[in-house]
Amino acid sequence: MSRWLRAFVVMIVALGISQVALAQTSPSQLEFALQALSNQVGQPITVEDLDGWQWSQTNYPDSSLGCPQPGEVYTQVVTSGYQFLLVYQGQTYDYRVSEDGNTVILCTATDIGTPVEPPTFTPDAAEPTTAPSTPLPTVPGTEPGCPEGLDLRLTAGQQARVTVGLPSNVRSGADVSAEQLGQLQPGDVFTVLSDAVCGPDGLYWYEIQAGELAGWIAQGELGLYYVEPIPQALPDPSTLGLLVAENVGQIVELSRIDSNLQGAIAWSPDGMTLAVGNSNTTLGGVWLYDVAQLQNPPVRLETGTVVTSVAFTPDGAFLILGDADGTVSFWQPNAEEATYSFPAHEVAIEALSVSSDGLILATVGANNTVRLWGVPQQITQG
Repeated sequence: MSRWLRAFVVMIVALGISQVALAQTSPSQLEFALQALSNQVGQPITVEDLDGWQWSQTNYPDSSLGCPQPGEVYTQVVTSGYQFLLVYQGQTYDYRVSEDGNTVILCTATDIGTPVEPPTFTPDAAEPTTAPSTPLPTVPGTEPGCPEGLDLRLTAGQQARVTVGLPSNVRSGADVSAEQLGQLQPGDVFTVLSDAVCGPDGLYWYEIQAGELAGWIAQGELGLYYVEPIPQALPDPSTLGLLVAENVGQIVELSRIDSNLQGAIAWSPDGMTLAVGNSNTTLGGVWLYDVAQLQNPPVRLETGTVVTSVAFTPDGAFLILGDADGTVSFWQPNAEEATYSFPAHEVAIEALSVSSDGLILATVGANNTVRLWGVPQQITQG
């Protein structure tokens, strides 16, 4: 079975499961969003009361969680948080919740009249489905806005590329119904000719030029980016200083990677590979970035699962992955299947770490349980 057929089957199964089943794999922060919604509408709301919902985890640049409120002051540190889109009685409520649940922000509440529908996944191209809404294209930041658009990552004059996974169609206009002019393959580079425009389908589009092919390309939808900026190359390591107490105050940003990423990240022991979990729940897997060649697309380790935590063994022979279903698996980089896997927790594995001597693996479950794992040596008595 091809990988795209497998992904298609996974998507069909995912769309068919009930909201109760979804709640079993959702982060615990969902309860804070539901409580806030209950307070908003004046009655208790559970997942079963919703017309539809989805969530994503993001590292925001400050404690506003991507939704600063007038008159508020926010800590300027990278803050892990969750976005929950809760559809209830014809409205979509966009709640932002911090990792510890102490911050809950109602970002927007938008009348939509119908529940948010998931996209139709096809193995042919990364192509958004036609939406029933028909607003005129608008510049981002103006009303009525772009209801299905993701956070903007590209600007005019920038070089970008198609993300690893599926090809993307180039169209004659900023709309999925516009004529298809051609197709760019994963990793293909193009130049962005304009800032984003909100199309009639509610998605952000960019006018682009790739060789002789010119047209419009969709940014993505429902947490899946079809295109991404090309990271800036890192400086020569010999020009960098060690991160120690004496110089930590001089730390600066060296490069930035924007893609379908989540907060599961680990360095290989030799410092040459950065492994990051894929935030798209349909494709799953792990992105493997060669930090010496960030201008090249990453390799995707196709695990077929939602990876929630990542660690390398001290010798670099294995990448250890924790999944949303509580399974730990050992993978060799670029392998097509796991070398070994076992059930470690009954819930999602939020973090894992290997001791520096490689003898003990620690895993953390979403139920606040830490478990320690090892391989006892067989002792023979004479």
